[in-house]
Amino acid sequence: MKPIIPPVEFFSSLSKAEARMSLRELCGSKWDKLPFEGKVDENSFRLVKNRFPYSQGLTRPLLVGSLAEQDGKTKVTVELVTKISDIVGWLLVIIGILGFAGYSFAYMLDKGTFAAIASSVSILVLGAGLIALSYFFIRLSFHNCVNKIKKALGSDLQ
Repeated sequence: MKPIIPPVEFFSSLSKAEARMSLRELCGSKWDKLPFEGKVDENSFRLVKNRFPYSQGLTRPLLVGSLAEQDGKTKVTVELVTKISDIVGWLLVIIGILGFAGYSFAYMLDKGTFAAIASSVSILVLGAGLIALSYFFIRLSFHNCVNKIKKALGSDLQ
């Protein structure tokens, strides 16, 4: 199955050991003001965006990555793992808004056929827009987190 957002690969001029140390410096507990909480191992890491100092949005991306030495540099691969809580959160928002729109549709049904058709088209457009917007916010949050990792590892922010 193809991931929703493709993994990001980049190279750092730091050695693998230095890259591990830099990633560990980004991690704290859920009450710290550090950007992530998580675990950094020998060849991999698992980071979650720390909600406490930021508290915005429904998404808290889970980033899974790997570190590998290649040509004197460290190759870093970062992938977004979609958590069920993120999907459920966005679905609840979308269902709530579409439920309200459906209630408006039922009201418009009493007004006539044209109003009902116009209302149903607007519900479909609203649903598609909300799904696109939720994907945009998940993608934005993922790329913001990847940029923090790139900055910590001294990589160019391409």
